[in-house]
Amino acid sequence: MARRQQRATAEEQLWLFAPGPGPRAAPPAPAAEPAAAPAALARRLAPLLRRPLEAVILTDNRSSILSARPQGDGLRLRIHRCFAGASDELLRQVAVLVDSRPGSAARRAALAAVRAHFERHAPAAPRRRPRLEPVGAYHHLEPIRDDVNRSFFGGRLEVGITWGRRPSRRRGTSIQLGSYDPRANVVRVHRALDRPEVPRYVIAAVVHHEMLHAVLPPRRRGGRRQLHGPEFRRRERAFPDFERAEAWLEANLELLLHPRGRGRKNRRGRIGRCSPRC
Repeated sequence: MARRQQRATAEEQLWLFAPGPGPRAAPPAPAAEPAAAPAALARRLAPLLRRPLEAVILTDNRSSILSARPQGDGLRLRIHRCFAGASDELLRQVAVLVDSRPGSAARRAALAAVRAHFERHAPAAPRRRPRLEPVGAYHHLEPIRDDVNRSFFGGRLEVGITWGRRPSRRRGTSIQLGSYDPRANVVRVHRALDRPEVPRYVIAAVVHHEMLHAVLPPRRRGGRRQLHGPEFRRRERAFPDFERAEAWLEANLELLLHPRGRGRKNRRGRIGRCSPRC
């Protein structure tokens, strides 16, 4: 569905990345007993760093796999435990990443090496079962999904469906009406549509669009990730109320963005990025 633009924020620490899905190799056997691993890793890293190493803390954090902060006259290093048994060469790359200037070629090369090691050796994160809340204040999503499934997917598509999180009070000039999470196999619908004024066919159009993502996954085309290819658009427009739903959304964008009537008018008087499209 339409996507609300988000501002990227830069982290001051060495926040590396949130790893994507996919199988991972089993972690290597640790070089030391678990209780001794931090001290053993500190002994190996200390000679490689420019500043004294005051402490090493092994973590299971998968989004910040490496961070360094001042402590006393030296550094406190938090690092994912998959680096406890890393090779000497890999630890040299860790030291470069800690000591080098942001944006430098050496730092980029070290970052690539650290990421590659993490992807090979970090154990897969346990998958949490998402909490589904299909019953809204005015609309129940499961009957809508089931009707769409029978009419357009032969009743064969098995996906979960839920209303999204409670929206924040501040909204911009566009809104993401829905999404499909392939890892959890769940369709999420924005709660702005759970209003008595919103026709059922509008929600059905959003659900139909997101269910199409379950059967037509993104493809690479010309080096770019394509979400909505020709077949996707053809099937999307096969929904009988597609044009009608788009017209309603365009006419009622202000209602969805600012339900209490406090928002400013969309400058172009158009739907912006709000439509039954991602």
